[in-house]
Amino acid sequence: KAFATVDYRLGNDQIQLAGYSLEKPVVAPGEQVQLTLYWRVLAPIYQSYTVFTQLIDPATNGKVGQMDGQPVCDWFPTDQWNPGDLIADPYQITVAPDAAPGEYQLLVGMYDAATGQRLPVAGGDGAALGDAIPLATIPVQ
Repeated sequence: KAFATVDYRLGNDQIQLAGYSLEKPVVAPGEQVQLTLYWRVLAPIYQSYTVFTQLIDPATNGKVGQMDGQPVCDWFPTDQWNPGDLIADPYQITVAPDAAPGEYQLLVGMYDAATGQRLPVAGGDGAALGDAIPLATIPVQ
């Protein structure tokens, strides 16, 4: 299991993605990417956000895998989080059985399920990065 420390901020500096781990460095078509996200709560959150995880083909922008849900297997919504909490949030993203071998981009972020509006993302330095975190490159072979 590989663990990486990162520093991405979501919303108005309410939530930090502090790290993530991947069970396996390489997956095959039809297998699952087992990902755990580690969220640190920086400020009160008054809304329940949905987490998205997507595997994207950089050449076509097509999705070969996706899993969206409330944090911690739909068990711990963001509006119950408290500043200072560190939340381990697991996902199993099934790679499409017909995914071609290659390198895929793992994108993560959060959105408001009622509106579809994604939270803005910034780096730890405050630089705006759009509305998705380019977390890792996943080789599929």
